[in-house]
Amino acid sequence: MFRGRILASLLLVSSLVLLTGCIGTYSFNFVSEGDFENEEGAWYVDSTGEVFYMEGLWAKDTYLTAPYGYKGDFTCTYEFFVNTAAGSEIDWIYFVLLDDKFQDGVPVNKFFGFTIHNLGATGEEYSVWQGTTPWDYFNEDVVPPGLRNNEVNKLTIKKTGDEFSVSMNDEPLHTMTILPGNMTEYWYPAINGTYDHSIPYGVYFRKLTVRYTKGNEMAAPWAFP
Repeated sequence: MFRGRILASLLLVSSLVLLTGCIGTYSFNFVSEGDFENEEGAWYVDSTGEVFYMEGLWAKDTYLTAPYGYKGDFTCTYEFFVNTAAGSEIDWIYFVLLDDKFQDGVPVNKFFGFTIHNLGATGEEYSVWQGTTPWDYFNEDVVPPGLRNNEVNKLTIKKTGDEFSVSMNDEPLHTMTILPGNMTEYWYPAINGTYDHSIPYGVYFRKLTVRYTKGNEMAAPWAFP
């Protein structure tokens, strides 16, 4: 009996080790790379102005999509820095998951995202929304709770089953069930910054980290041109 318990314990430990080994991580650091690609693939870039700066990628009117899409359960953590002041508001910041690349003025079929609007100006708001037909939309007319100006922030989007949850610097913001018409096999992380002023004001994208189950990732068509 005693030997049987030992064997069962060893099998449990072995199983846990195997399960732990199934977790994969993709990470891209715009600060250290100073580029849109490395040996793990290239981001899709649609931009009219961007600069690699000490705080990260200063992204003016810039749309970026990561080299990989993910299915199943996964967690995306977007690290960014914002600098706003009177007269130097940020019109839009998007942290989204799409079924295709993110492009200015080009609609996508499926999406889930977190949006900040008018940051640093009158009418500040944030939204969590999804879908194209119909839309599911949650909005608050305030600065996102947890967001810090002139500091590094972390926005996390976590997919668990058929739900997405969003948090800012570990402060929960909203959870949303994926609409049946918004289901897609793979979700591609993407980001955008839109505003009309110069450095140092704006949004700086620093790092994306994705934790997922190995085998649930898909290289995008643009990842290895």
